[in-house]
Amino acid sequence: MDAYMKANPKATVDEVLKNVNTQKKEEEILQENLKAAEAEKDRVENLRKTEQQNTANLQSKVEAKEKEKAQIKTQLSAPIPERVVHVHHHHCCFPKTALVYKEGEGKPVSITSIKEQDRLLSVNSDNQLVYSEVYFAYGKEVHGSFTEIFYFTDEGQKSIQLTADHVIFVSKEDEIKDGISSAFSLTSENVIPEEHYVWILEGDTLCPRKVTRIEVNPNEGLYTILVKDHRLLV
Repeated sequence: MDAYMKANPKATVDEVLKNVNTQKKEEEILQENLKAAEAEKDRVENLRKTEQQNTANLQSKVEAKEKEKAQIKTQLSAPIPERVVHVHHHHCCFPKTALVYKEGEGKPVSITSIKEQDRLLSVNSDNQLVYSEVYFAYGKEVHGSFTEIFYFTDEGQKSIQLTADHVIFVSKEDEIKDGISSAFSLTSENVIPEEHYVWILEGDTLCPRKVTRIEVNPNEGLYTILVKDHRLLV
């Protein structure tokens, strides 16, 4: 105000008051702009920290997946006898005759054709059918014996072959009304005929089918496929 009075010695009281109010408004606007700038700075800094954390988490996940892949490849590459009485592995091992559902294909395809970054039909953590990305695919030709689980559909008897300690999801008869959410994991060698139900894709629906018997039968190949949603449909 003093500066205004010096610059305008003949100013009236109303003009002085008007100038004071104008200055106050300008100061308020500057204060608001300053607060907004500080808030934007904080927001950008928080975003930067979040992105750094997300990047670190993603890197940790990538490193963990790579480590898992290396371990599996090492295990599967180990020398084995020409004939394997029982093929055991803790990661989704199937014979070369297994079929999987690949995105974009009109019918199931051979597991031997699958490579990393393909997308295969799977069941996610919300028990929904989704196409999930393959992050590990490995196979080799061996002659071995596999657990074969038999069941009946409207088309007659069918079966699935897998290694003895490969996990498969099953339900009991009094639980199947709850759908796939009732399923629990067992190694294939521990599935009980006439007691457990396996979940089979029929059309676009997962249906429970009672296990009728289990045998150990020979087959060729040993294929491991890992997908991001874990539960692969074969």
